[in-house]
Amino acid sequence: MLERSAGGAVTKKHHLAKFDRAWKRGQLFYCKEETQLQKWMRCEARFTLGDYSDWGGWQYRDRWAEKIWWHNPFPVPVWTGQPVNHLYIVGEQGIGDEVFFSQCVLDLKKRIPRITFETQERLQAVFERSFGIETQKAIVGADLIRRAQPFTADAWVSLGELPRALRRSPEHFHRGQYIRCDNNRVAEMERYRGRVGVSWRGAQGKIDWRKVKAKYPDALSLQYDQDPKEEEIERPHIDLREDIEGVLALLSVLGRVVSVSTTVAHLAAASGVPLDLCIANPNTGIRNNIMPWRWLNLSDKRVPRKSVWYGDHVNVWQNWGEYAAHH
Repeated sequence: MLERSAGGAVTKKHHLAKFDRAWKRGQLFYCKEETQLQKWMRCEARFTLGDYSDWGGWQYRDRWAEKIWWHNPFPVPVWTGQPVNHLYIVGEQGIGDEVFFSQCVLDLKKRIPRITFETQERLQAVFERSFGIETQKAIVGADLIRRAQPFTADAWVSLGELPRALRRSPEHFHRGQYIRCDNNRVAEMERYRGRVGVSWRGAQGKIDWRKVKAKYPDALSLQYDQDPKEEEIERPHIDLREDIEGVLALLSVLGRVVSVSTTVAHLAAASGVPLDLCIANPNTGIRNNIMPWRWLNLSDKRVPRKSVWYGDHVNVWQNWGEYAAHH
């Protein structure tokens, strides 16, 4: 938690030393009345340690989630696991997280006859094909806030709340492929077959692109916001931001993907594509207080580590240095 917090390296090292001394002396404690931020961060700390038995504090992950946790904005009840015939799922957060959390739909399909998923337009066909469900186009404003829209169903749930009911112990994680590409787009990508796809920058941090280029001179860029100064890494012919179907087809022909935590990494992992995920330096991203629990399981002492959420085709490295030392 200290590593992912704000502040310089010297300050963090000082506080970590104090933490270690307190640990050895049995002087660690936490407040009975924690702030909402503290509750959320401790929740994510448990996840990072591989403990999903307690989701307390997860409702404070953002203002939208906190608001709907206390006040149901819709005329139908919130789904908390009760039997229903028709469930309406409201997506949340970004493309990567919608792909990540959507794996829970596989569990819902076993118990709910009809599911409608309100998601971003770029993902509608992907989810319809992969899960055999209905979708509804989400309305997202210029401020990136999702606008509520009318729907008919027996109950509703936000996408991020599904794991609270469906991911509580190790046997709940299926860790298999669940996203499928459009086979009609695969032939278009044959020119890239067997290449290594790379992405070096995301909201949670970055790796120096020159180090990636040096290790993989023939790498293919999966970086949708590639800067002109990074043009030495070849780009594919598709729009990596908007053409999600094209990205999935491209991933299906690649030999491997090497990436930081970003949307394309989740697409690769969900599609069963071999992925080496390197945790980026938290001080180089715009969301440096987010712990990488979606990938990193610190209870797993192997190198590389395996993600709790994704299959064994995903290898997780704590940083680029650790990855480079083993390759």
